[in-house]
This record gives sequence, structure tokens and C-alpha cells, in this order.
Amino acid sequence: MATDLEERKKERAPEFISNFADTLVMEGMDCKLALSYVGYPQPEVTWLLNRKEISKSDAYDMAVGADEARLTIREARTKLTGDYTCRLRNKFGMTEVVARVTVGVRPELVERPNQLDVTVGDQATFECTYKGFPVPDVFWYHNKRPLTVSSHSVLLSCYDVVVFSSPKLNDLFVHFSCMSAIPSRRSSEVMSSCLVLSCGCLNCWLICY
Repeated sequence: MATDLEERKKERAPEFISNFADTLVMEGMDCKLALSYVGYPQPEVTWLLNRKEISKSDAYDMAVGADEARLTIREARTKLTGDYTCRLRNKFGMTEVVARVTVGVRPELVERPNQLDVTVGDQATFECTYKGFPVPDVFWYHNKRPLTVSSHSVLLSCYDVVVFSSPKLNDLFVHFSCMSAIPSRRSSEVMSSCLVLSCGCLNCWLICY
């Protein structure tokens, strides 16, 4: 009787005593999620991705301790991005927590700025194609100085293509670079250098190499 009474005193619905936050993990890296909990009898632990139950596999490793549930996403791939749920259940109740795991792709410049031949004073448009997730920030530089939108230039970006257009290029030497970066992550950069031959006549050309 005393033992039964002690057991009943320990009985309680499951409850999380720690949480996990939304997480960004780079493609190919492992991602570990861990949660502490209480509950008696020992709760059953279930993991879900986008409300669908997942199980131990090549992609997932799962472990349950006396008071902790752990999920490891092995070599994360973009298709594993989603809302991950940890659910606890025993005969006294059920509880769950949800967090977003985003698998990021390092930025990569797919195509370098285009090659151009234009006369001095004409408009020049440079374009490069990139990829990355989340969508990277893109920066243009002119002679190692950041470019901004002004009366002499316009910068357009649409998904995976960014275009820099300048109506007037009168510098003797013009050096452009396009950098694609995810904040706090490795960035990628390609460069396009241009030589402006200026002799004051209509036969002056901008040569990119």
C-alpha cells in the first residue's frame, strides 16, 4: 500500500521544462534538437515534421533519456526544412512544442557579371546570377567602394538575378565586384574589371575583361 501511494504521488501529466527555438542549419551539417521534460509514468516521445510523424532513419537519429528527448538531423538537406514538433504523452495528458528548422544553402554566384563593349558616357548594365537560401543579400562595389542607388546608377534584384546599371561611366579604370552573402555565413564573390579608353572622341570604348 505504501508503495502504491508513493507511486500515485509521483503521477503527473508530461510537461516541458525547456524549449527549442527556430534554427538555421547549413546544408550538409548536423542539427541537434534537445528538450528536457518531466512526467510520470515516463511519457511516450513522438517527433513530427510538418505534422507528420517521423522515425529513426538515415536522416534522423532519436534518443530518449529519463528526462530528455533528442533529435539529430543528419547532414541536413533542403527538403528537411519545416516545422518540427516534439510531442509527449502519458495517461495523464499530452503536450507538444514546435520550432522551425530551416536548411540554408551557402550563397554561390552562378554566372559572373556580363562582358560589355560600350562607348564612354553610354549606359552600362552588369548582371550576375546567384543562388542561396535564405535569399542572400547582394552587394556591388565600384573600385572597392560600395555602390548605392543614385542619380548615376540603379540596382535591381529579383530572386536569383541582380542587375547593376550605370548611365555614365567616365572613369579611366572601372572595377566591379558582386558579392552574395548570408549574414554571419560564408560569402561568395566574383569580379568584373573594365577599362575605359577615353580620348575625347566618339570612338572611345569601354572594354570589359
